[in-house]
Amino acid sequence: MDYLAAEQFDVVVADAIASASLPLIVDLRAVAFIDSAGLTRLIKAHRAVSERGDSLGIVASTGIVRRVLDIAGLSDVLRVYDDLDSAIAAAKRADHTQT
Repeated sequence: MDYLAAEQFDVVVADAIASASLPLIVDLRAVAFIDSAGLTRLIKAHRAVSERGDSLGIVASTGIVRRVLDIAGLSDVLRVYDDLDSAIAAAKRADHTQT
């Protein structure tokens, strides 16, 4: 996710937040590249969702995206999952604890 893709990401996340489609899960398994613009957008999305009292899950199994998240220390801050099923299960558990 470079600068141009990050701008598109902002629009999609804003729409998801506005439509109350939360908790939000971002699936990055098909993303082959992420730079600082992409990392910044993930942090912004995490903050925006957290401000609403919800959670952001990120699916990034192996590969460069997961490695960049790990090196940047974001795997310790963001909820990063190896697969979509794990992210969905965690979101359902979080939703049940909030209701």
